[in-house]
Amino acid sequence: MSSSSSVNEKKKLEEALSPAEDELQHDLSLSDAEKDIAVESLAKEMGINHNKLMWKIDLCVVPPFCLLYFLAFLDRVNISNAKVYGIEKELGLHVE
Repeated sequence: MSSSSSVNEKKKLEEALSPAEDELQHDLSLSDAEKDIAVESLAKEMGINHNKLMWKIDLCVVPPFCLLYFLAFLDRVNISNAKVYGIEKELGLHVE
């Protein structure tokens, strides 16, 4: 019986989280303050601590992006240094 109730709860949650097309258009026209109010009310309905969730997302998402940004920077610097030290001529990439 608990599996059928969990399936029903899952369906209700999916229905609540999948708004209709007109609701999506309405959400796009909301101001930032109205969006914040809507997010807070949805968080209260679902029993979610919004600040805790945002902190958790920040801890999980920001560090990998910082690492990727740093690696992209290193890659650009290494390619620039290789060009300065003549890798084009050594590899035959220089068009004459």
